[in-house]
Amino acid sequence: ALPILDCSTLIAKALLLLLNIAFWAEGVLFIGFGGHSIYLNVKEEYSDDYLYQLNHYSIPYSFVIIGYGVIAIVIGVIGIWATFSEDYFGLKLYKHIIQFCLLVEMGILIGAVTIAVRGLSKTADTIHNIMQEYDGNNAESQSMDYGQQQQLCCGVQSYIDWEDTPWFAATGNNSAPVSCCVNLHNCTLRSQEHT
Repeated sequence: ALPILDCSTLIAKALLLLLNIAFWAEGVLFIGFGGHSIYLNVKEEYSDDYLYQLNHYSIPYSFVIIGYGVIAIVIGVIGIWATFSEDYFGLKLYKHIIQFCLLVEMGILIGAVTIAVRGLSKTADTIHNIMQEYDGNNAESQSMDYGQQQQLCCGVQSYIDWEDTPWFAATGNNSAPVSCCVNLHNCTLRSQEHT
């Protein structure tokens, strides 16, 4: 005969079941996303080296994402087994796994924010250096033009960043690079005030 379960036990089991289904769904999504990313890197032909390099370096991250998806599915299996078997050891193991996952996720979040802040600073410095070397023809200039056109931006913060560059002084007409311009017929820094 099956034991009679009280309402709170049923609710707890239902919540654990939903949590574990969420782990499975998350795992499947991560495996699919990582696999799709690898597929695109293997099959895609890129129109320029910039996109190839950007995506080529993402392959190891795709495998990490797939690994995380597998781990999420395994955690879901352990959770469902522990929930329905009502095994004391299984429930304790599941509790410790969830606690560990939360600690790891908090660590990843703190690390990601730290890296992002440092990365933004380094990116801004790199862009400023490229702007100082900008001549409209060299590889750095082409990268800068490509980035500004793709991101629909001008400079690091705004078009005003170009005022302190050799390009600005050399043109003699207060011009920004063409990649900054919305209106190609009137491409001066003054014309950028409304873009």
